[in-house]
Amino acid sequence: MSDALILGCFLFIFYTYFGYPLLLWAFRRKPATPSGGYIPSVSVIIAAYNEEAGIVETVETILASRYPPEALDVIVVSDASTDRTDEWVRRIANSRVQLLRQPVRSGQTAAMLRGTQVSQSTIVVMADASGHFSPDTIHHLVRHFENEKVGAVSGYMEIRDSGSAVSEGNNLYGWYDMKLRHWESLTGSSYVGCEGGLFAIRRSLFRADFPLDIAADNATCYRLYEEGFNHLFDPEAVIIERSARDLKNEFYRKVRIIVLQLRGFFAFRRLFIPWRHPRFFFQNVSHKLFRWMVPFALILMWVASAFSPSLWGHAFFVAQSVFYACAAFGALVRSRHRAPWLLAIPAYFVAVNMGGLAAWFNLFRNYTVWSPPVRDPDI
Repeated sequence: MSDALILGCFLFIFYTYFGYPLLLWAFRRKPATPSGGYIPSVSVIIAAYNEEAGIVETVETILASRYPPEALDVIVVSDASTDRTDEWVRRIANSRVQLLRQPVRSGQTAAMLRGTQVSQSTIVVMADASGHFSPDTIHHLVRHFENEKVGAVSGYMEIRDSGSAVSEGNNLYGWYDMKLRHWESLTGSSYVGCEGGLFAIRRSLFRADFPLDIAADNATCYRLYEEGFNHLFDPEAVIIERSARDLKNEFYRKVRIIVLQLRGFFAFRRLFIPWRHPRFFFQNVSHKLFRWMVPFALILMWVASAFSPSLWGHAFFVAQSVFYACAAFGALVRSRHRAPWLLAIPAYFVAVNMGGLAAWFNLFRNYTVWSPPVRDPDI
């Protein structure tokens, strides 16, 4: 019985991390190449709370984009920041930058909505306050909108490698997730949600007529699916982000994100009917839900192998225990010291899965307003 449980858990984990990507890769299609001649007006909207450490650099990278200046502006919505975020934004000597201040903290979604209401542009780009834009990121995002069926396009949030366990693990995790989203797009559309740190959407399609205590990036994508629009992923549209300073910050960040996305599943449960929305259901269950269930399978697999009557079961228990020991040592490496990947990857994997496990027990916690994680200062 224990050996069958070990095998079942292993196959579930294998499908989640390897089987699903292989299916996407097998069914991907060659993408249509945009002409690049579509140059709509664009507003980059940044919802910021206490981002004085990096907001100026972020805005400057946007202004330096290789995109017609007359068609690009920046709207920073300060969610009642208590540091010098507002002051630093006001000091930016550029008429294309506008600061809006929320008098009372209302949360990221409310800030994004206010920025969209003020914008007069055709396309709005939602971006993290700490992400540095590559020169062609705006162009890569908006070129897809020449196709009228495209409602939103997400970009790739690359993590700057500082050598810490968090940055090493986050980079690999981000690369893996980027591949999944890209291959989903190559099957026609990615329905699992927009990339929260960077996505572009037709301004006329962005509205927050959903509960503010769910993930806006997921809810927005689900709305687009209901209305018949596609959501694509462009790996060439890049922003460079700093990782969380340590695994503790990354753990709490993951808990918040997963809780908001799980609530989105419940809020849009009408779409999770497999015989009515098979592709939507398949992508979201395989890409999201199964990954959040992996922590339970990992625990069951470890416990079952500890009590396995077979030699291979005991050997598998030892292998898992060594992996978790490496994770523990990796977690002890200080964030600003270079961590060997043999320690960094297990440490990050375990931290992320602990966050997924904790999320199930925090479903009713209020995450409407947010505080940015303490970021790695090495960038």
